[in-house]
Amino acid sequence: MAEELEIIEGYRKRAREELEASRLALDGRFYAASISRGYYAVYYAMCALLSEKGIVTKSHRQTGIEFRKNFVKTGTVERKYSDILDKLFTIRMESDYDAIPNIDERLAKKLLQDAHDFVERMLQL
Repeated sequence: MAEELEIIEGYRKRAREELEASRLALDGRFYAASISRGYYAVYYAMCALLSEKGIVTKSHRQTGIEFRKNFVKTGTVERKYSDILDKLFTIRMESDYDAIPNIDERLAKKLLQDAHDFVERMLQL
């Protein structure tokens, strides 16, 4: 039991740290990095929630599926959080893998705010 609580708290801590890393990257005008870190903040927040239910996933895709099944479809969290996840995942892929990602300051700020809202909401549950 203590180990499970440690894992959950570790994911929560990582979610907060990635949010801060996203903000620092944005401040440094590293927009692609900001978006990537924002996505990972959301990812770790989902991992914390799923761990609380004893659900372990092996991939980002599976994590999103389990999050939607256990929290969105049940009405525990609003649908907009599924939409935030989709948007962050898609743009994170572009920011991480495209040679010239189409990302600007406005988009990075919006996605950081979305990631912040997501993490705050999930860590309240």
